[in-house]
Amino acid sequence: MCDDELLPTEKMRAFEARRLRYDDMLQKRVRQALKWQKDMKKFEVVVGRSVDPDDQNIHTILNLDFTKDDVCLSETMMNSIESCYTQLLEMYSEHVQEKEFRWMELHTRLAELWELCHVADIERMIPSSYDPEKHTEKDFERMATEISRLECLYEARKEVFDILTKWKSKWAEKMAIEEKKKSAEYFQNRGRENNVFLDAKVGSSTSLMIEKGAVLL
Repeated sequence: MCDDELLPTEKMRAFEARRLRYDDMLQKRVRQALKWQKDMKKFEVVVGRSVDPDDQNIHTILNLDFTKDDVCLSETMMNSIESCYTQLLEMYSEHVQEKEFRWMELHTRLAELWELCHVADIERMIPSSYDPEKHTEKDFERMATEISRLECLYEARKEVFDILTKWKSKWAEKMAIEEKKKSAEYFQNRGRENNVFLDAKVGSSTSLMIEKGAVLL
């Protein structure tokens, strides 16, 4: 130890090692706190008014700048942040679950009407899954409005739509038979699963129904 040294070298090294450990701990806590805060802000946007306006802890954490030196991220503070994060996460999860179920119910009915009214695929713009970060109450209203519109449309043109449904079904049967005929083994196989005579009868009746349907449409 030199005369001008305030502390022995070993102690200085120990203090420096401790400082580095604490600094590393602080940086990890800052990153974790920022991550929780980011997620909490996302949760708040979705759950909206469900957050208690008088809950000062949540609102303080949402607006706190954890990167400032005067913010003390003690273990107690971290536990408090995590507790608020968990509280908002539970609210968010429950909210999303309810919205997903509601969306599924509406979309199931909408998909049925798309089929009944023979809506073109390109016009089926509403996705089957609810996205909490994208969809709002207006999207639910838009889906409900579309359901009402299609229900009225189907009732007004039910006879035509039902005929078209049968026509498309028979056309699919006809195409399936035509596809089977492309096989080289088709006319050689007289087995139960590939009966040429039966297919011919089905094809004949199907063609007749398709012609009648085309006339009616």
